[in-house]
Amino acid sequence: MVGNMKLDVQAFTGDRRGQDDPRVWIGLDIGGTKIAAAKADAEGIIQQLVRERTRKATPEELLGQIVSVVEQLLAPADELVSVGIGLPGQVDPEAGHTFSPYNLGWPNVVQIRKPLQERFGVPVFIDNDLNTAIIAELTQGVGRTNKNFCYVTVGTGVAAGLVFDGKLFRGAHHLAGELGHVVVDPTARDCVCGAKGCLEALVSGPAIARSYNEVVGMESGVATAEKVFSAARQGDAAALAVVRDTAKYLAIGINNLAALVDPEVVTIGGGVSDAGDILFSHLEEALKRWLSGVVDKRVEIRPATYGSKTGVIGSLMLAYANHLQAV
Repeated sequence: MVGNMKLDVQAFTGDRRGQDDPRVWIGLDIGGTKIAAAKADAEGIIQQLVRERTRKATPEELLGQIVSVVEQLLAPADELVSVGIGLPGQVDPEAGHTFSPYNLGWPNVVQIRKPLQERFGVPVFIDNDLNTAIIAELTQGVGRTNKNFCYVTVGTGVAAGLVFDGKLFRGAHHLAGELGHVVVDPTARDCVCGAKGCLEALVSGPAIARSYNEVVGMESGVATAEKVFSAARQGDAAALAVVRDTAKYLAIGINNLAALVDPEVVTIGGGVSDAGDILFSHLEEALKRWLSGVVDKRVEIRPATYGSKTGVIGSLMLAYANHLQAV
């Protein structure tokens, strides 16, 4: 078992549950920089969790990496039931493809599901990585006690998952929740989407590292947001200034989101959320300044239930929940 983590999957695994049940489910959270993958059994116990850097030069390279990671997780006695995959960018779950994935740098449409189903011989389900994280919160976290909430992920990209009346809201074109491409400062830097001053261009992991490097110069700079947060913990003035700016822009984005959809709770996950108190303490102060009277005290803002693991847990739940419809 990984970190004593057990999911509530009884509704999805049927009557065969028990110590001799060989069935396993696998979930993969594909990020712009990292892949997280987990295997869980019919009891919902996560048996294995692996992470590695994303190999994304071509779709074929990433598909090969997915195959390799799944095979790495499987033991000879395992009976693989289904695979769930969360992908960055725009995803059509029904067609099984991704399109316009900025953080992967791919062409418009790439088929994901079909080649993997042919390779593994089991159902493969895909969705936007934000939506898979929402599935985790819906089934295992804040969704158990709240019917209207938002999940904001801050990692290589930035987005918001929306749950209204207990149901995931996808939008007419599966594009709902692109919070990262809401402009929060039109005078700020360009975004990969072509706009200027998007939230993602200012608070994502790469943006945090870039902001620090712009202050101190590339010769003294760092490669990751994690190193910026580490420097801030040591009292580095430049790093602390970047963290404060990150918190400010994130607070503005959360205020805009909450004012628009009126959630009970906003949870914050993604790799950047692993920074912990150094980020959330500054975010708490920024929220006091930037939450409007319409939002203040009406919405609870807190870390995601499983932190940066929320996405991979959601991918597992995608596999659990959908396999019933495929058999």
